[in-house]
Amino acid sequence: MYKRQTSDTPIPLHALNQANGVIDIKMTPTINAVQYPELKLTAPWQLKDNKINLSSWQLLWDDLIGKGMATFNLKEKQGITTWKIHLPNAHQWITRYLTVIPRPLTLEKGSLVTNGKLHWKQSPKIRFEIDASINASDWSGHWDNQSFMGASLKSNINLTEQLTMIGEQGAINIDRFNPGLPIESIKSTFSWSLFEGDADSFLVDVNDVSAQLLSGSISSVEAFKVSPSYLNTNINLA
Repeated sequence: MYKRQTSDTPIPLHALNQANGVIDIKMTPTINAVQYPELKLTAPWQLKDNKINLSSWQLLWDDLIGKGMATFNLKEKQGITTWKIHLPNAHQWITRYLTVIPRPLTLEKGSLVTNGKLHWKQSPKIRFEIDASINASDWSGHWDNQSFMGASLKSNINLTEQLTMIGEQGAINIDRFNPGLPIESIKSTFSWSLFEGDADSFLVDVNDVSAQLLSGSISSVEAFKVSPSYLNTNINLA
């Protein structure tokens, strides 16, 4: 269910070499029986030399703010879209609208920023590749009675149409985690992969882990791997 508004009369693109206007879309999406707030998308567009340019589109959806640009080559059937999405109160948005959050998890604070670029081409099937980065910062909350604060995560992501994802330059920092014994300054760098959307193929290559515990420090002395089917907890600490 949505409401669509536009100031432009429909134009047969193949019959024109030059045109311009503004896209103005408003809709109220319902996903899995959950009604989301109104989504607004505006984008000035120009058609010239068989190319459609969206010079500065903007998306507003509750607290989510998205901006970017897009170019579509009608003759070569390919295009590029770039974006930056900012969700300043991501913890509230996730708690309110995502039903997959585990019950023991309570989120109290956190923001999210993602930047990316989408390349696509129809030849004859649509092929695409996404390069993106994600930055989740200053998260805090509880897992049951175990509190955490000052958690952040960064990673670069490459995604193809086969749903293969490669994550590089990953980093996690947690200021404080208290499972009954306070652990501070938890840091780790990692890379990860998932092939063709298969959850069993998910693999994290952890380069290093360090933390402050009982007025001392601990750190891993070698890299190790973590996967859903095999969890190696035999980590040498020094």
